[in-house]
Amino acid sequence: MFVSTVILAVVVLLAGFIAYTLPHWWYRVGEAEQRTEHGPLGTVTVYKSSEGNLLFLIEEDSYRDHYIFYPVDGRIGIPNRGQFGTLPFVSALAYSTDSPVPVVFSDDGIKVETDMNVVLDNNSLEFNTRLGRRVRADLGNF
Repeated sequence: MFVSTVILAVVVLLAGFIAYTLPHWWYRVGEAEQRTEHGPLGTVTVYKSSEGNLLFLIEEDSYRDHYIFYPVDGRIGIPNRGQFGTLPFVSALAYSTDSPVPVVFSDDGIKVETDMNVVLDNNSLEFNTRLGRRVRADLGNF
């Protein structure tokens, strides 16, 4: 009886924890292409939130940059650099410290100094990063 009560309590606590933190978790859904004017540069990891938003994670050496695509209105949001983390041994998950994630939208010309040139066409998304690279994603894959 005692063991079953403890197991039930652990299951209830675990279910509560998952339900409470679910909006903070993003799961990996694939990769997008990153390129410069000189050609392909590599891939960008793409994660998806429980709400359907896409997180583009660019990692190069110690540099990390994040961009969130909101399919509802077709805009790109730029979160603070420390907003997201990944688990060391579970690359299939990323987490955000806040939910909803506070962002500056790409069409805010005062705060975003880069012309992101967001192009949303059928199932394709393209945008420029702050480093001047072009990210291209086939949204049909996500």
